[in-house]
Amino acid sequence: MKQVVLGGMALLLAAVPARADLKAGLEALRRGGYEAAFSELTPLARSGSAEAQFHLGELYRQGKGVRKDMAKAVRWFQKAAERGHAGAQFRLGFMLADGQGVPQDYAGGAKWYRLAAEEGHTHAQFRLSSLYHIGLGVPQDYREAAKWVRKVAEKGVTGAEFQLGHMYQRGEGLPRNNTLALQWFRKAAVNRHNARAQYYLGFMCAAGLGVPRDVDQAIHWFQKAARQRFAYANVYLGLLYAARRGLFGRANLDALRSRAGAPEVVEYCERRWCAPGRRPDR
Repeated sequence: MKQVVLGGMALLLAAVPARADLKAGLEALRRGGYEAAFSELTPLARSGSAEAQFHLGELYRQGKGVRKDMAKAVRWFQKAAERGHAGAQFRLGFMLADGQGVPQDYAGGAKWYRLAAEEGHTHAQFRLSSLYHIGLGVPQDYREAAKWVRKVAEKGVTGAEFQLGHMYQRGEGLPRNNTLALQWFRKAAVNRHNARAQYYLGFMCAAGLGVPRDVDQAIHWFQKAARQRFAYANVYLGLLYAARRGLFGRANLDALRSRAGAPEVVEYCERRWCAPGRRPDR
């Protein structure tokens, strides 16, 4: 019994310097002392510290404090990932899916993304959603894509807010609901100044989708998106201005009608073009 107690105390005492060394390594990283961090973290990583293995992988990936080596980065990320480190699981998934330091493997990437996503890792949840949405490494499954992107959107990540709105607007994995689409687009457009969300808000206001048609609001949102150099916003902004001023001609209308996805905007422009007193250019 005495030997067991003494053995336990020895393990505890050995763990104290290891924690101190890890703290020193992380502090060196925070200060930008990458060579010192590499020296502190390497023996800890070799002794099995998942946190040290993850940060060592990052040093190799970024080439800080050591020569850049993506293959070694992958090996250290894998060691940490196998010990349940969510950050390492995400990074390993990313490098597999992107083919960094290893042959590209979307299925392998999806496997590690899922493990990290189940631990609540935001970037892993977003990447996993994208793979399900496209069907890379996993069967295409809009419901799974919507499930994971919702988790990210609810954390306030702008790209996910937009994507969830887009899936509601298109009915991908969710019941089509323009009102909810508008709500998520608005979150991304107002809180995060997302240009794509601003563009879609403009389109939905012009088309009367999820909200009563309001061309003034459409112009407002198209202007915001256009200021961020979102090209399509300029197209519709010009069309709405032209329609309002009676400058919309047959050639413009035919060109707009040929573009998929804008029947409601065409209808608005056509009504303005055909309004009494207009002299359309035929």
